Amino acid sequence: MKTKFYLLLFFFSLEIAFLGAQTNEISLSELKVLYHDYYLASAVDSILWTSKGNCDPGVIPEDIYLKAEKRINFFRLVNRVPTIKINADKQKEAQAAAFLMMKNNYLTHHPAKTAKCYSKAAADGAAHSCLAITDYNYFGSTAFLTGFVEDSGDGNFFVGHRRWILYSNAKAFSYGATNSSEALYCSEFRTDSINNEFMAYPWNGYVPYNLIYSKWSFTIPESHAVDFSQMKIVISDKSGKPLPFELYPSKDGYPDKTISWKMTSLFTKEEEEQRQNKLVEKGFIGSEIRVQIYNVMVDKKTKSYRYTIKITQLE
Repeated sequence: MKTKFYLLLFFFSLEIAFLGAQTNEISLSELKVLYHDYYLASAVDSILWTSKGNCDPGVIPEDIYLKAEKRINFFRLVNRVPTIKINADKQKEAQAAAFLMMKNNYLTHHPAKTAKCYSKAAADGAAHSCLAITDYNYFGSTAFLTGFVEDSGDGNFFVGHRRWILYSNAKAFSYGATNSSEALYCSEFRTDSINNEFMAYPWNGYVPYNLIYSKWSFTIPESHAVDFSQMKIVISDKSGKPLPFELYPSKDGYPDKTISWKMTSLFTKEEEEQRQNKLVEKGFIGSEIRVQIYNVMVDKKTKSYRYTIKITQLE
């Protein structure tokens, strides 16, 4: 019996050491630099889109493309994912898709040929892009690309747009927008594999409270064979007290293998529906939330992961 006890203790110690070795977290000093140089530097109050009228998809200022690149790269850099470029390879298609969404005031990846201002370019862009109807008056903080990371709405439980933003094999995107819509087309892919063990949202380390949303996710790059079917998730505060959450069903057919859940312990249903963030009022600034994910099959080996979200206030 004594031998079994020591064996169990030895195994447990190895497991904790393994989990603890996966630090790679974003420090507060790193976050401040990235937040200032990438996130705040890519702030957009309006697109300033112009069109000649009729069914002309219009154009957007060149600086919007530069800001789109910075905004996407902020979310990739805090996850240690290689940066991307905004290129013109599918710019025509992305712009036409954004225009079509604005003109018809609804989102679809498969527009009917009877839709207002339908075109082959718009259909191609719609089929291959993340799409959004945006509102800079009421949702200015997320209207420019950040809404794809937030992925609000019950229908986005699998965080498909977020998965594209963080996609391990993405190398370049093309971007199109009007004053009330946007389209993000993944136009170029990496041919090599990245070294990340995982990506997460919120990410490992310091995270600004204003970029924390009700949907959380954990991703392993698609270069690995992954099976989450036997996993166990434990989420707790710094003292070890469990924090309730609701695991969403998994959904394949989108970039990288991902699981997602709703943090019911941080956001009420009303706050989620109204897209409200009351983490400051609830006293979460300075809190640490620990996520532990056990029994994940990766390349036919059982692995476990642990990371910590350190909620901070930068604004």
